Amino acid sequence: MKVISANHLHGGHVVFWSKQENWVTSIFEAEVFESGNAFDEAFAKAGLSEKGDIVGVYELDVRLEGTKPVPLKIRERIRVDGPSVPYGEGVVLNRFYAA
Repeated sequence: MKVISANHLHGGHVVFWSKQENWVTSIFEAEVFESGNAFDEAFAKAGLSEKGDIVGVYELDVRLEGTKPVPLKIRERIRVDGPSVPYGEGVVLNRFYAA
């Protein structure tokens, strides 16, 4: 099973292709495909949007837990769930780097 994923260029958000043929920010709203023509057609449509704010369109392997898609690879789980370490304002990085 697969979903189609990409990144939103301006916000950096992970996005997913939906049944409404648009991008959504929740994997739970993503259309889940079996391999085949329907996936190929949707992937082609999603790829056309790369000319705008969307970059890096690719397929993401998932399994269903109930009705919810869950990425198979840890890298993809981190993309869906967010960073595995604190970051952003207030995070002190100088302990990691020599001055």
